[in-house]
Amino acid sequence: MPMIQAIEKQFPNAEVIGCLFHFKQAVRRQMKTTYSIPDAEVRIAMEKGVLDVLTVIDPNLVPRHGIRWVKRTIRAKCAATGIGYTRIKWKQFWGYFRATWLERYNIESWNVHGLDNGLVARTNNPLRTI
Repeated sequence: MPMIQAIEKQFPNAEVIGCLFHFKQAVRRQMKTTYSIPDAEVRIAMEKGVLDVLTVIDPNLVPRHGIRWVKRTIRAKCAATGIGYTRIKWKQFWGYFRATWLERYNIESWNVHGLDNGLVARTNNPLRTI
């Protein structure tokens, strides 16, 4: 957070957007270490088009409709592949997600909805943008 604040101070007209890789890394780490969600369930959540959908939909839809859609998708994919769904652990995780990514951080710092794709670098590694 201090680095982002320093960048915003030096470049007041810049729009600072977090890196998708680091967002997913932080979320995955919480799933695994803090909430002990089983690997198979975490892999489903981290698949392209599941949790990462929250970073591209209208920010106003994320808290209610977006999270609900992601929850249903994870449950459905678990059921379709015969993987158990640890409801209590996920409930705790979503409490963390809301407190951290919707309240502590500004949603616009990790959601790129409405931004011109040419202006958005989804990574801080220039080699990955090519």
